[in-house]
Amino acid sequence: MTPEGEQIRSSDQGISSLVDTWISLGALEANRERNRGLYVLKSRGMSHSDQIREYQITNNGIRLLDVYRSMEGVLVGSARRQAQAMQQKKARAAATGKLASKAGRGSKAQGRSL
Repeated sequence: MTPEGEQIRSSDQGISSLVDTWISLGALEANRERNRGLYVLKSRGMSHSDQIREYQITNNGIRLLDVYRSMEGVLVGSARRQAQAMQQKKARAAATGKLASKAGRGSKAQGRSL
């Protein structure tokens, strides 16, 4: 692991050949808040993501959060939570609208058959 914001030094090249997986932990700063970020610099013999992932430390251990993209880019922290809540609200409204329109079509069809 390397300290936040520190570049890999030439002396680290020797260590790189000794480790199978190199993980960097750091702080992601956005919207005046700091969130935790994890990045796999190298992982020998297996494919891995090249994205910085947000993580949380909980009572149950470390939890990697899904990457959440928006028009503004990747969202983290409260911006991600707010965007997810808005997306869920829109999905519920769309589902409710579909149910209402199906119910309306059903009553019209019954009216024609009478």
